[in-house]
Amino acid sequence: MGSFIDQTLVREDNAERVANAIEAITRRDGSPASRIETGAADQAGTGFAITTSRDGWLTVFNADMFAEPPIAQQLSAELSCDAFQFIVNDSDSWHYLLFRNGDMIDRYDSISEEAYMGMDESVEASEAIEQVQASAAAMNAAMEDANQRLKSLMPPELHEIYDRVVAGTASPEDKQAHLRWVQENPTAMMEVMSSAFSPANTASPPGHRDVSEHLAALATVNDAVAESSWQSVLASQSAFAEQNLARLLGLLGQPEVLANLSFQYLDELPANELADQGVEVAARLA
Repeated sequence: MGSFIDQTLVREDNAERVANAIEAITRRDGSPASRIETGAADQAGTGFAITTSRDGWLTVFNADMFAEPPIAQQLSAELSCDAFQFIVNDSDSWHYLLFRNGDMIDRYDSISEEAYMGMDESVEASEAIEQVQASAAAMNAAMEDANQRLKSLMPPELHEIYDRVVAGTASPEDKQAHLRWVQENPTAMMEVMSSAFSPANTASPPGHRDVSEHLAALATVNDAVAESSWQSVLASQSAFAEQNLARLLGLLGQPEVLANLSFQYLDELPANELADQGVEVAARLA
């Protein structure tokens, strides 16, 4: 089993202002949240955690994953700002909703983009299915190769842990040990994945993923980022969906480790380790 991530990135540099907005929103919803100590996790597993600001953005983690309406939309309206909701589904796909002043101005779904990647609309349905099956087989083979190569780079004491992570039977302690190794060895991780999932190895059908519909909205978020950089993130494939989310967060000036964090994961790593990677909790509500 992979990771399930749900987080909100708010264009706001004042965590206190965001906390006040959450208090106002939750009061109106009939489930008021109030401040608790930042160093203590909420024992009930409910509430919100707000990070310190970085490059004019901060992250909000909501224990109520996939809540409707999204807290991103509510904060965007309450604070008259931009806000992203980022979602990772079982490490297989990733998605975002982009809100401005409470209105959704863009949405991206890696599944819908990938489902038609390389497909020629003129081919017969049977041929299209064969193309998808061939591509899936190549991706599975690449994943197995990547798993073996990553395992070979890990110290022996992590081998059994990694087997459990891949099998979906890892304990919280296993996941923490694995995540720590990944975060300490980002270059090795990226080199293995880039090599294993190169076009030559995955044998994807020829074609072009058109993600141009998203570029105009993203340009208004940060016009200093080249259009080709946005396009590269949205049109690429990775072994784990978190990798592409990490790249997008990097374009927004955010710590890439955020791509591996959700409310329930936030307390699995010591605060000092998160701080070393640029993530600090400024406020909590429950």
